[in-house]
Amino acid sequence: GLTLLPKLIPAGGRDAALALRALNPSLPAAATFLLGEIEYRAARYDSALVLFEDAVAEDSGFAMAAIRGAQAASWLDQPDRAMPLAQLAMARDSALPPRLRLFAQGLVAYLRGDADRAAAAYRMGITREPDWAEGWAALGEVYEHLSPLAPLRDSVARDAFDRAWRLD
Repeated sequence: GLTLLPKLIPAGGRDAALALRALNPSLPAAATFLLGEIEYRAARYDSALVLFEDAVAEDSGFAMAAIRGAQAASWLDQPDRAMPLAQLAMARDSALPPRLRLFAQGLVAYLRGDADRAAAAYRMGITREPDWAEGWAALGEVYEHLSPLAPLRDSVARDAFDRAWRLD
């Protein structure tokens, strides 16, 4: 089921396949998650958020769906929906691969406005996997929105976003 499903619903992104293998969610939750990934990667965050929330409702242990839902809610500037999903991901992060565990930690810190902890978590993940586009993009978001390094903020954010773009 979970090996065939990504072929039937090709969502793209290596974290989607990684999450399905590592977390072994229910088939309905996995299918809904993959549909959410398609919407998320097309920047249709409203519909992506609903699908990710549905995937979590179907399988409350599906931490990757919670992470993606929190990201979509963050893009929509809906912290009241983002934070509970991010916290749920953190509560279920023991099943996540190390990089995604760090991403969940960084996301919670970002949503709390803690630039130092968010950047540290994302940098640790990037140090382990320098070709991780999602980590570079998240680090760029920290620099863009939370960094107190005003004179350098634009250039460090741009560098992180450029790396994410090249890697994705």
